[in-house]
Amino acid sequence: MARTSSVGVPVGAAARCVGSPSDADAVFRDLYAEHGPALLRLTTAVTGGDRGRVEDLVQETMLRAWTHRDNSDLQHRSPRAWLMTTARRLAIDAHRAQHARPLETELTEDLSSPAASRPRPASMKSASRRPRRSATFPAPGPG
Repeated sequence: MARTSSVGVPVGAAARCVGSPSDADAVFRDLYAEHGPALLRLTTAVTGGDRGRVEDLVQETMLRAWTHRDNSDLQHRSPRAWLMTTARRLAIDAHRAQHARPLETELTEDLSSPAASRPRPASMKSASRRPRRSATFPAPGPG
């Protein structure tokens, strides 16, 4: 017997037959109930088991599914392929972004970074006395 959504529509066809906003919510809950565990398994494997990153990736994937709910791939085909591809691409993007940023350092007990406790070269000491510009404002141009 085919599974049905909470609004009485077969699960595979649920995304195609949305009338009211409450029906859309029910269809989306059914979409997560059906495909959420598979998304969790995929993102757990891709992230190496980092539970926080796994939950973030699944949440972002489902958010994109909600914002693209009118997408023909989600309506006329199996949404699992679209969800899995989206989750995999989000994981790749997160991995690339993580490696593009400099490494974070931890503070020591006296609330200074380990790098701050090392002696600075003389050339760096004179540069630190100059006033610093905010990184959020562009430098004034000529003219």
